[in-house]
Amino acid sequence: MSFSRAASAPGPLRAVVRWLVAAATVCGLLATPNAAIGSATSGPAAGPAPGTQIAAAQLDEPTGPGATRPVEVRLITGDVVRLDKTGRVAGVEPAPRADASSPRFFTHKAGARTYVFPSDVQELVGERLDAELFNVTELARHGLGRDGAVPVIVSAAKPSAAPALADELAKLGVEVTAELGAVPARAGQADAAAEAGPAPSWRLIEAAAEPAAAVDKVWLDRVSQVEPLAGAGGPAPDYKT
Repeated sequence: MSFSRAASAPGPLRAVVRWLVAAATVCGLLATPNAAIGSATSGPAAGPAPGTQIAAAQLDEPTGPGATRPVEVRLITGDVVRLDKTGRVAGVEPAPRADASSPRFFTHKAGARTYVFPSDVQELVGERLDAELFNVTELARHGLGRDGAVPVIVSAAKPSAAPALADELAKLGVEVTAELGAVPARAGQADAAAEAGPAPSWRLIEAAAEPAAAVDKVWLDRVSQVEPLAGAGGPAPDYKT
């Protein structure tokens, strides 16, 4: 499965939502409780990146003396990425696709962060899907996606679509957990557990790719913490939605 959608210039609504998410990430306001792969190294991931391919395969349990269980994180696509004890990508188990296709996977390095992008959603990354949804370093660090639930923030395509956004998201495999005030967006948990077939979260991905859909963009609801101000005394508040 792949998507092709022409990029459009961000309108006022998208600019406001992007500013809110960026600002809230810095301030710690948007937070939550708790094949083939390639690699490239550059700045922050803003979209699909070329890189070294890594073969996708069924993940086996480690065996032998002193063997430790690697960390596994689940992407919003349902794919499971395994990281070794050093944080390097050790393998990927692809989730089923509706069209029975087999995506490739590419890694992207940005400083200490590693991203894993499935080839069938690359064209949506940046414009419709937040690149941080594929930041396996942060997903693993905060334990996000391990139980199949990926914390997301979904912005509406236009203000008039905001009132119905919660109901629409329920149909797309998202459990809404919070409204974001006057901003036309909702926070929730996307069901990325792929068991007998494609993950329910694919309905959300497909909606984000559809020009006429109510969904504008899907962001990762980040875990963050405000640093204490110099001389303020006391610990920094830990905001959680």
